[in-house]
Amino acid sequence: MPELLCLGGMMIGVWLSWLRFRDIFTPLAVYVMVWCTAALLFCLRLINYIEITDQVVLLVAGSIAAYAIGCLVCPKPTDSEKLRPRFSQAAFDRALKTLMVFQFVAFLIFVQQMHSRFGLGTYLVDPSQIRGEAEDWMKIGVLAIPLYLHYPILILTFYDYLVNLRLRWFNVVGFVLPFVQELLWTGRGTLVLFAVTLLFMWVYFHGWRTLNRRLVFTGVLASAVLIGAFLAIGSAYGKLISEDLGIYNMSDFNVESSNMLLLAYPYMYVTSPLPTFQEAIADVHYYSGGTRTFYPAARVLLGLGVLRDIPEWTNFDFYFVPVPNNTYTHLFTFYQDFGRLGVIVMPFLLGMVHTYFYWQMRTSPSVWSIAAAAISIGTVCFSVFICLTSTLLIWECYLALYLVWRYVSASESVAGEELLALSKGGATKGA
Repeated sequence: MPELLCLGGMMIGVWLSWLRFRDIFTPLAVYVMVWCTAALLFCLRLINYIEITDQVVLLVAGSIAAYAIGCLVCPKPTDSEKLRPRFSQAAFDRALKTLMVFQFVAFLIFVQQMHSRFGLGTYLVDPSQIRGEAEDWMKIGVLAIPLYLHYPILILTFYDYLVNLRLRWFNVVGFVLPFVQELLWTGRGTLVLFAVTLLFMWVYFHGWRTLNRRLVFTGVLASAVLIGAFLAIGSAYGKLISEDLGIYNMSDFNVESSNMLLLAYPYMYVTSPLPTFQEAIADVHYYSGGTRTFYPAARVLLGLGVLRDIPEWTNFDFYFVPVPNNTYTHLFTFYQDFGRLGVIVMPFLLGMVHTYFYWQMRTSPSVWSIAAAAISIGTVCFSVFICLTSTLLIWECYLALYLVWRYVSASESVAGEELLALSKGGATKGA
């Protein structure tokens, strides 16, 4: 019965998306598919998870419905709101190169710090040592601001490639450096975020509304590469599930072969946040009032002296469900801030915001609108794990892309005015 409900939810999500948007690549369809897929996999019971209470089932189902309603009620722009996008290649190149300079300088500083602490050779001989101390060395302060520019740089580089269909030297740097930085950060999840964002930028740039062979092939290939990379990096960190790893009890897994045990590793990451959410909310004894949901803004308020306590964007305490896990879905952040009401209201508002970006992309495609819509899908795909919309990475990326878009538009407008003035001056002189 639960399996049928999950499958039915998927079909309803896609049907509503097509009915409202004539498109299956919408925040509504993706959000419902992601959550129903996680729930369907959970029902397979490859791991003997703790039982989910009716309260948690209702909270999760209510959040999915609230997000869907937020998507559906977001108003569609009128024809008068449709704008012709402007794009100045020269201004775009200047903006991209400027961001690259700031990010590259910060990257060199970070590499020097890691080499002084661990030696870069440790990444090759014992990367698990670096990963094990990540909670400490990832506290890099203001250096994070220029380093987080690697995400918008990757997006801008890909957009430039989509527009011009050619690679220049700084485009190559814009593709390679963000992935190298994430490898040095021992990141796995962010690589998935990168892939999802670029995939949907590709879809939105071409205006695709349904599946085609090219898209299916690319999606399957990208999924295979990501799963392979996930397993390879997990193996390097010594985190793959095995009988020799003491933190796992083999009796908790309903698998009979080593190959199935290997597949249980990505399965665990997708499904364990659901029961962990249940355990985590039981430990919430006070509400944070929005400091986690709007963490970057809370940090600014802390600097201005408005807040006294240092805010944190989430917890990463482990809960045994029975496998150890420390991600609790994005609903936990909303619950921490606002309780049960937040689990319903915040997904509703998020659905409206994401759909607003989507409508912008449909009516006025530009580097900003296409990227914002694609980033929204990326954060949706991570909603089963953590509240990515609370991180400085996402807020800074939105801000950087918006400023680049405004700069490109302003430069195009100024260039047009100068050209018009010159043409009028030439006409007057000729007369």
